[in-house]
Amino acid sequence: MKKFTKLLISGAMIALLSTGLTLGHIYRNEIKDFFTGVFAKAEIPSKPTGEEIKGFKFSGNKISGYSGTEVNLQSLPSSYSKYDEHLEEFEMTMDDLNGNEEVLEKMMNHSFNCQPKGKEKFYCADAYDWEEKFSLLFETEEEMMQAFPLKIELLKTTYYNGDDFQVTAIGDYAFSENTIITDVVIPDNITEIGGGAFQGCSSLINVRLGKNIKSLDMTTFLNCESLENINLENISEFGSSAFEGCSSLKNVTLNSHLKKISERMFASSGLTSITIPSSVEKIEMLAFNNCSNLSHLTIPEGVKELGASFIDGTAIKKLELPSTIEIADYVNFLNENLEILKINIDLNMTQLLNILYSNNAQIFVKSEIEKECFNNENINNFAQYNGRIFSLDEYTGEKVQRTGLITDFRFQAENAGVAINKYLGNDTKLILPDFIRYEFETLLNQTISSKEDFYAFYEANKDLQCYEISYMSIDRNEGSFFENINEFKTFIDENYSTTSNLFPMDVQARNMYVYESEYGVPVQSIDLHCFENNQTIEEVVISDTCKTIGEMAFKDCVNLKKVVLGENCKSIAQNSFQGTTEDLVIVIQADEVPNVFWSNQIQHILGKVYVLDELYETFTTSEGWSNIASQIHRLSELEINDVLVNKIN
Repeated sequence: MKKFTKLLISGAMIALLSTGLTLGHIYRNEIKDFFTGVFAKAEIPSKPTGEEIKGFKFSGNKISGYSGTEVNLQSLPSSYSKYDEHLEEFEMTMDDLNGNEEVLEKMMNHSFNCQPKGKEKFYCADAYDWEEKFSLLFETEEEMMQAFPLKIELLKTTYYNGDDFQVTAIGDYAFSENTIITDVVIPDNITEIGGGAFQGCSSLINVRLGKNIKSLDMTTFLNCESLENINLENISEFGSSAFEGCSSLKNVTLNSHLKKISERMFASSGLTSITIPSSVEKIEMLAFNNCSNLSHLTIPEGVKELGASFIDGTAIKKLELPSTIEIADYVNFLNENLEILKINIDLNMTQLLNILYSNNAQIFVKSEIEKECFNNENINNFAQYNGRIFSLDEYTGEKVQRTGLITDFRFQAENAGVAINKYLGNDTKLILPDFIRYEFETLLNQTISSKEDFYAFYEANKDLQCYEISYMSIDRNEGSFFENINEFKTFIDENYSTTSNLFPMDVQARNMYVYESEYGVPVQSIDLHCFENNQTIEEVVISDTCKTIGEMAFKDCVNLKKVVLGENCKSIAQNSFQGTTEDLVIVIQADEVPNVFWSNQIQHILGKVYVLDELYETFTTSEGWSNIASQIHRLSELEINDVLVNKIN
């Protein structure tokens, strides 16, 4: 059955009626006048003499339904008279609201007079009309309960051309689910169109609205999938979902005084483009949700509010926000196609994080906001998004291609920074970067179900050059990282015969592209074995952001002569400089003594160590460092006359 019957059967009717939400805002002190002034006209003493109006149903000043066969409604009735023929009388109890199909069917298909207990009777064109008026008459559930049983006088109502009632409105759901109508012209005498009035009219193509229609209620044209043409220049207010599901509606022209694009207004419609008037101040949530053909949207100056996911599912690639936008913390720009988002307003870090989380676009913000993302307080949150954050100074309208690609080092992302885990070049003198920006490119991402599938996968991809390859076992929720696919194959060869639940597994290969940057993600550590066995390197300046020198990082670098550690180096792992020579000079610029793992292992340092003068005594008496006290010197004693001097100073 229709919406009304479902409400009654589910029991939701009671809650709906008790809140009085169906008709909207008519105050209680107006109810008596409303009923006596409008409903009393239901008593027509004699049969009208005008021509019968077929196919239409009315309630007061509203067209409440249409069951005719005309597909092109070029004109709608402007006035009418009616004649009520008595059919039968019965009482409707509260129990009838919960499943008496016979009573509900009568209410659905006939007009009737209803007389609640203790109230005057009033006329209802059908069950929808009754629901509307009943919710107006009784504001609370207690009042409604006391009105039962209801006396119902079932009627057969015939409508005629006449002047007893002037038609000025189309009621809620009046034409809903009509699959015949293709064209409708709304005359100027109509000033109001109710919610869902044309909802589900799947064949409706053309609508001409009269000049006195100034607003459309919620779901007015919901799921009118054939609708192509409608004039909206006079409409200054829309209810939610007014054109949702209108998949053939490609273009509209909006009123120049419109203040709001309402919630889900064009969701899942066929819009290919739309001009938002400069008068609009608010675009509500999901307004253009799933408009898959909408590829361009200009938000004008003056718009202040944006609803969550308002462009989700569109084809929009570039979006610019005007300076008037006031972004709330919950606002996102969910859209997998978005490539560029320009934000020329002030943002707090929570707002920016929500924006970054909701899409994969390059985000352009004020330069001071970009810098704030990478300070000590915020880097933990923004490191993973570092490759997508740009300054407005870099904005050209196109995606930015970063310059300064670093190819001589292999980096590994870790927490709020990166580690240098391998040096691939052959330079003799190196100054390591303090900050970088990086981004990932996924080369493959697939599921492998068995060892046979794995070997087929390996043959197809064995020449793949990638930064890393990883796997995640679905059953065990465990995984590992490998530098290349051959390492991965070795792992599978060694484990699939003894571990039965390696498969199925998700496999991903990706590249990491790293770029020089003035500020960004800090280089926090030199990983274990990073420079091990390098025979060319002679001098290295390590970044001020670096906190840790990993185990055996410079092991067997026999030509290494100088290493300058940055100001924040807090830890040196065992055997970091094992196999180097007595000619090695290590400069430590930290203002505190670095921790040394396995303190007795500091003796692997054979060369000289230079420290800040004020820390000399502390170094020579500290655990571990005291073991090489004779090799520790004051920094003021060091003579430097090469490329490293600028870095130290």
